[in-house]
Amino acid sequence: MSSRMMLLNLVKEGKITVEQAAELLCKMELSRKSEAKPVVKVNFLRVRLEDLNLKKVLIDTKLPTLLVKMGIQMSEKIWTEVLEEYPDLKNFRICFNEVYTRIEQDEPGRIVNQVSRDGSKKLQMWLE
Repeated sequence: MSSRMMLLNLVKEGKITVEQAAELLCKMELSRKSEAKPVVKVNFLRVRLEDLNLKKVLIDTKLPTLLVKMGIQMSEKIWTEVLEEYPDLKNFRICFNEVYTRIEQDEPGRIVNQVSRDGSKKLQMWLE
């Protein structure tokens, strides 16, 4: 028998009032909601770098957002290593605080859509 049915039976039998049953129902609902895991809308940061002159995709990868958040928090060291491996990224103005904020908001969608200063590359980043 469900908790609701038990409460209805208690009211029917006159053991509790309707108001007491309503209060208990509210408490049970709040308890159930606090135990439920939050639904995560965003799991990955997608990064795509294209060479516009060669019409070729240089990078197309999905990074787990938890890893990205940790990386942004340690960004000084990691960004240096990333730039060594992908020097083309120096041509873009990326605001990591914005990336971090967007991940925290847990909303899918585009974050970056830029062409490099020299016009040769296009960088796209979005949450999915």
